[in-house]
Amino acid sequence: MRKILIVDDEQVMLVLARRILSPKYAIVMAKSGEEAIKLFEAEKPDLVLSDLLMPEMDGYELQQILQEKSSESVPIIFMTADESDDSESKGFAVGAADYIRKPFKADVLLKRVDNIMDNLNKIHGLTAAATTDPMTGLLNKSSAQKQIGELAAKFPGALMMIDLDSFKLVNDIYGHGMGDGILISLVELIKKIIRADDLAGRMGGDEFIAY
Repeated sequence: MRKILIVDDEQVMLVLARRILSPKYAIVMAKSGEEAIKLFEAEKPDLVLSDLLMPEMDGYELQQILQEKSSESVPIIFMTADESDDSESKGFAVGAADYIRKPFKADVLLKRVDNIMDNLNKIHGLTAAATTDPMTGLLNKSSAQKQIGELAAKFPGALMMIDLDSFKLVNDIYGHGMGDGILISLVELIKKIIRADDLAGRMGGDEFIAY
């Protein structure tokens, strides 16, 4: 289930938004920008629904800080009772995914959230197709080189190069179907051996890498 972080200094608005969205999404709530930043790092929500005008830290500043802390774009919907066009324009200028005025209707809020979540699903699907080896589900060669290179630059670890001896003979004698089955079995073994935060990729027909 996708997760939404709702940020508002008014308890009634937090409860209302949670009531509307909780049947479809996991919800976490914060009453201030500072609390939202801590929850964002701990919970890693897919979407942030934030009041625009809050004491100490407004929505604009919150969006900027969250974006700096994330390697990916952070979808955020601003909520506000301010009816000026300037606030809406500024919201979109700083990267807001959408903008909704208070008081909002339940069906309007849900529809706007659904639209953004649908777009996220499409983007993630395209990203997975571009970075994943379709047969094994591991990273493809270019993505493995990039992501493992970035990981190795930040953290020490062991780099493993794995390949199957005489694999071509399996395909020649028993057919590619049997060969594919062996590769898939090997990948399952690799996944069991490495840790959840390790990376593994397919570098060639029977060549794999893990870090």
